[in-house]
Amino acid sequence: MWSGADALKVGLVDEIGGLDSAVAYAAQRAGLEPGYVVREFPRAKAFAETLAELLAGMQTKAVKNDLIGRITQRLRAQASTLAQFNDPQHLYARLPLEIVVQ
Repeated sequence: MWSGADALKVGLVDEIGGLDSAVAYAAQRAGLEPGYVVREFPRAKAFAETLAELLAGMQTKAVKNDLIGRITQRLRAQASTLAQFNDPQHLYARLPLEIVVQ
């Protein structure tokens, strides 16, 4: 895992910036006119939609009781990942997805 500053030092990136500046740079390099449209995929789901999908997949009361345990386990895993971020300038990039192999 590289911090933004470390990635710049070793030549993995050309400059430090956020997603908006990266998109603007790519659009400029592609020769796009101002007013281009950016669409993000997959569409981010609202918390209520995600929870509804989880509950829709539940079949028995025993499985429903395990829901809190599974949510807690997932939150702990994500907190553990976030705890590994240690750049003193707080420069990070993380994709809005997670791959879970079951």
